[in-house]
Amino acid sequence: CIRNEILMLLRHEKPHMNLRHLEEKLLCDGEDLCLSETIADPASLEDQCEQRDATAHALCCVDALPEQQRNIVRLSFGLDGGPPLSQTAIAKRMGMSPAWVSRTKKAALEILREGFHDANN
Repeated sequence: CIRNEILMLLRHEKPHMNLRHLEEKLLCDGEDLCLSETIADPASLEDQCEQRDATAHALCCVDALPEQQRNIVRLSFGLDGGPPLSQTAIAKRMGMSPAWVSRTKKAALEILREGFHDANN
């Protein structure tokens, strides 16, 4: 009888045996951390998703620009994985004047601004 009671208690408690308290101390790289410090904040996950979506939308908008504008924007902001380049460096690379790069970049950014404004309304 007692054996059966113990078995029933263990079966009943088994689903709860892996539960951890959020303030439980963890040893991580020699530092004491609470379990709650290792769990991502749902709000920050939402922010990260929104940021990722906004970035993807921005890159799609940049890719929709005419080729010259697209190249200037990508080089200006380092969107191709390289460092952002100055207007002078872009002008040398593309064989045009820095003033033309400036005008083209300004026009491209205006198109992007309008696209974001329209998408958010």
